[in-house]
Amino acid sequence: MAWSDLVAWTKDMALSVANLTKYIVDNLNYLKGKAGEVEIENFDYQAFLPYFPLTLVPKQVKALMKKNILSGKINRLSLRYSETFPDSPQASSGKKSTTIEGDLSFRNFSLSIFDDLPHIKHLAGKINFKNGELTISKLTGFFGNSEIKSGNISLSKASFLNISGDLKLDLFEVGKLLHSQRIPTCARKHLIKIESISGKALLTLDASGTLNDLKSLAFEGKLKLLNTSLDYKPFRKTGKGLRGTIRFTPYTIKTDNLSGWWADSP
Repeated sequence: MAWSDLVAWTKDMALSVANLTKYIVDNLNYLKGKAGEVEIENFDYQAFLPYFPLTLVPKQVKALMKKNILSGKINRLSLRYSETFPDSPQASSGKKSTTIEGDLSFRNFSLSIFDDLPHIKHLAGKINFKNGELTISKLTGFFGNSEIKSGNISLSKASFLNISGDLKLDLFEVGKLLHSQRIPTCARKHLIKIESISGKALLTLDASGTLNDLKSLAFEGKLKLLNTSLDYKPFRKTGKGLRGTIRFTPYTIKTDNLSGWWADSP
C-alpha cells in the first residue's frame, strides 16, 4: 500500500483519529522503502495521546506529554516516514537511514508543571520533531496572570535545552515564586534578596542547559520595569514607581535608566 492510497482510504472510511493513528503506527514497518506523508486535523489531545508514537520524542518529553499536559486541541498533525539506502550495491542493507519526522500545531493547551506553580493555560504554538530532536516555536499563552507573548524551545537528542521568550509579568504573582527551591541556584542567590515586589514588567529571557538538571540552567536577559514597587534587602527602603531596565547574566546584574522613589526621595 502506498502512502497516497493510505490517505485516500482514510478519507473514504472516515476513520476516527485514534484508529487512523494506530493504523499509521502499525504500518510504518510495512511501508519500508516508501516515503510519504499522512495528515490528520482538528482533534482532542487526550483522546489522541494513547495512540501517539511516543518513540518520536525525547524521553523527558514523553513524561511531560503523559503527566503534565491536562487538555488541549490539535489543529493539524503531519507524520512523515522515509528510508535512504546506500548508493553502493555492495553496502550492507543494515546501513540504511530511516527518518521519522512530523509537525503539529496546537491551541488551548493547559499544563501543570509543578503543584506549587500556576497552571500554564491557553497555550498555542507549533512543534517540529525529527529522529528525537524537538523544536517548539511561536508559543503564546498565559502563566497565571502573566502573559507569554512569544516563545521558542529546542531540545536535542542529547537533552540539551534552549529556551527564549518574551513575557509580560504580573510581578506580585511572580514574587511568590522567587524563593522557590525549583529556581536554579545561580538565579536564586540574587532573587532571595527580594522581600516583595508588585506591578508589571516586560521580560526578555534566554536560558540554556540540560533537561536532566534544570537547576543548572544558565539565564540571561532583561527585565523592563513598569511602575513597580520593590522591597530589596540591600536598599533597606521600599522603592515605588520604579521604571527602567535590569539586565542580567549568570554572573552580573546591571541597571539602565532606573528611576522612581525610595522612601520620600526620587
